[in-house]
Amino acid sequence: MSITSPVVLLSKDGCHLCADAAAELAPVCEEFDLQLSIEQLDDHPELVEQYWQMLPVLLVDGVQRDFLKISPDRVRKLLSARSSANQN
Repeated sequence: MSITSPVVLLSKDGCHLCADAAAELAPVCEEFDLQLSIEQLDDHPELVEQYWQMLPVLLVDGVQRDFLKISPDRVRKLLSARSSANQN
């Protein structure tokens, strides 16, 4: 996979859940001094088969962590744990 950002939202044009997730997750990422990278699934043909029915999909450090209705609170807890692990 060619995506290297730590926090990535896989999205698709016209996906209202994707737009909602992006709006909700950007401020959560900022709390941890991270930028939410929004990647169009169609730009990554190697991922289409795996994720096309699950959009939006959240990847953290290249690992799928959430999909469809993404919870900002769940993501905040995940990024907090990630931040604590990186400080050790």
